[in-house]
Amino acid sequence: MRILLILFLALSFWFFLDRLLKYLISLGQPAGTRGVSGKPRARAVEGDDMVQDPQCKVYIPLSRAVERKVGGETHYFCSEDCARKYIKNLPS
Repeated sequence: MRILLILFLALSFWFFLDRLLKYLISLGQPAGTRGVSGKPRARAVEGDDMVQDPQCKVYIPLSRAVERKVGGETHYFCSEDCARKYIKNLPS
């Protein structure tokens, strides 16, 4: 029974330390710079132009956009996935 209690306390302590370290690290990051995955996102440059993704119609900073040349024209996308979908759905 003592072994289970020690194991539980050790895991609880490990979880607490992990969360505490992640929190302390995030304090050094400017607000809103962490993505859904918890990884730092690329920051937009202040005054950066906004471009519209032709696939999903969302606006994104030019510095974070995925650039593709399609039919001699440059298009900007919010993600590789949107770029692939757009190119796949182009009329032949």
